[in-house]
Amino acid sequence: MDELIKLILASSTFIVFYSMVSKYLQDICNIPDPISTIFYGIAIAKQGLGLVNPHYVAFKNIISTTSRIVLCIQTMAVALSLPKNYIFKNFRSIFSLVIFIGFLKCLFTFMILRIFSYLDNSTCWAIAASLTPTDPILSSCIIKGKFAKSFVSEKLRLLLSAESGINDGFGILMLGISIDILKNTNLRVGILRFVIFTLINKALASALIGYGIGYLVQKITKKCCTMEMIRTEILSIHTFTLCFLGLALMDVTKGSELICIFFLGIALNSDEWYTLESSSNKLAEIIESIFCKVLFIFIGTTIDFSRFTLRMLFICTLIILVRRPLILLIGYKSVPSIENRKEAAFLGWFGPVGVGALYYCLMYDRKVDTLTVDYGMCAILLSTVIHGLSVPLYTVFNSLMHKVDPLNEICDL
Repeated sequence: MDELIKLILASSTFIVFYSMVSKYLQDICNIPDPISTIFYGIAIAKQGLGLVNPHYVAFKNIISTTSRIVLCIQTMAVALSLPKNYIFKNFRSIFSLVIFIGFLKCLFTFMILRIFSYLDNSTCWAIAASLTPTDPILSSCIIKGKFAKSFVSEKLRLLLSAESGINDGFGILMLGISIDILKNTNLRVGILRFVIFTLINKALASALIGYGIGYLVQKITKKCCTMEMIRTEILSIHTFTLCFLGLALMDVTKGSELICIFFLGIALNSDEWYTLESSSNKLAEIIESIFCKVLFIFIGTTIDFSRFTLRMLFICTLIILVRRPLILLIGYKSVPSIENRKEAAFLGWFGPVGVGALYYCLMYDRKVDTLTVDYGMCAILLSTVIHGLSVPLYTVFNSLMHKVDPLNEICDL
């Protein structure tokens, strides 16, 4: 039997049975889906039971395509979940968190890689750029859970959600520095390429095209609903249709699909009409959840522990544990929405590395055959475990110590 068919069979079987206990695991045990699914993938692969044995190179291509689709869907979901004009009202905070803090995170990661690895400048910066964005999938699991809604303020949940949705686009800018400038022997030509092809085309043009499409679709859809030409149940389908439209269009124009889709969603839901009309339909949420589960199972089966070194594990652990918390505690005053060190500590810790990192690592790996994918896999596994188990372990610890409700120190945020 083909390995891909085996994997689809194993994934669908797991999702059927996992769905029967997922509510208990998420609401009572506070264990997010990515942890269960990625460990299931590891368990059925060659390092576990050996039920599937995917070819490393072939499955890199499958995961690259799947992660791209899932990121597009999740980015659209984040954009649609934000309140009316949230991006514009909180522009300073989001800009500072994504651009200023994001650049410092990328620079910190680059320095760690240069000090502790033997990789060249271009590869170190490419890995740093890939590991910089906060993952929207893992972030969604953190901020949408019952625990977070009970103990974390809406202000922080919205800020983390907005950051995770938009900063994948920032990742393409940072990666462009490595591809366009550091890999180019002519510095002037490299900078010119970066400005034209990355900054203008992939960032600015993609954002404008996405916002224009979203605005146009919203106006036409509202008109059609007024004339009773469309059922509101169909609106949820637009989420996926527009995701694939943005993805395909940006592939043709060589733009950034993640930036395009995020601003498309912002324009589509600029007055919250779209969300209100389609809120009763759970189809989009169900499909999004299935895609995410399947992707993390795929990632789990592809992880090859023999490619991890102690040096790599040390570097990735240092980046995950130290980088974001340290930088946010130092520079939180540049983000107006963060009022004190407690809020900075929370946002600093819950900034997981996930699918976006793998997507950019694979993008760079297609251009230059390096170890970026191995670093991406290692960082995703560590971040999934460390961030995913933070809440359940903290809950158990407080229960054993007979203390107050979990996260009592942060629940006043």
